Amino acid sequence: MKMMKLKPRYFDMSPELIRSVKSGQELLKQPGEICAQELSRFDSVIELQGGKVSRVYKGFLNGEARIIKFSFGSYRAVELRREAEALLEIDNHGGADLVPTMLDFQQKGHYTCLTMSYIKGETARMRLASCTDVEKRAWIWHSIGASLARIHRMFLIEDAQSGWLEKQQEIAELNKEQGLIDPDEFTHETADDLLVWLKNHMPKERAITVIHGDFRTKNLILTEAGCSIIDWSFVDIGSPYYDLAVVDYYFANEEDRKNFYLGYDLFEYNTALIDYYDKLSKFINV
Repeated sequence: MKMMKLKPRYFDMSPELIRSVKSGQELLKQPGEICAQELSRFDSVIELQGGKVSRVYKGFLNGEARIIKFSFGSYRAVELRREAEALLEIDNHGGADLVPTMLDFQQKGHYTCLTMSYIKGETARMRLASCTDVEKRAWIWHSIGASLARIHRMFLIEDAQSGWLEKQQEIAELNKEQGLIDPDEFTHETADDLLVWLKNHMPKERAITVIHGDFRTKNLILTEAGCSIIDWSFVDIGSPYYDLAVVDYYFANEEDRKNFYLGYDLFEYNTALIDYYDKLSKFINV
């Protein structure tokens, strides 16, 4: 097993940082001078779709494309720093083809900038939306599963006593208290009831590894060689079933799931664990 320098997310995400999220959303309205300064060195720049508190650009320099990502506010600054650290770690442990190459990282006050290589390809979300060919669709899901397995195998501890899941419970409660969760996620039961359920049904399975934390098809780039993974802002050291629960939503049928797990070939599909971490993610991915 390889050792990873990146710490679990809860080491960096203090209650004070979580409470600062909304201030970062306000800062997004005034990106500041760092954006203009960093982007001025490119020959041309295209703004891509970013998140609530980030801006993402594709810049061209001497004909070569780069991705430039800005985050705003203390909380998102920590996320972007962790993303940069994760890219370096995965690259250094044989996963250079799985993630963008981290080229530069800057932090100036509440504004943070990460420059990465551009991965040429198409998102799995777009490819799957138009793919009806059975064999091509099988290749897509097999490739996605194989890439995730390589990530999970890098730093896997089979029986860890890390306290990670207990810390997720604390973060979940704090995110709810701060009004950071999406009310639309709780149509069948209240957030309070679901938090109680999560505490009463904590799984005994304790395998941990590096996890992406937001393993959705929009963050998966299909290339000629396979599948690369972008947007590591939710990276953590936790249960691999967290990633498996997130991606499970995107299987259109059992054939998709079967082909994914044929490629993944690390942990078996487990309905109870998938259900548990799917519920937990409603409080964590905010």
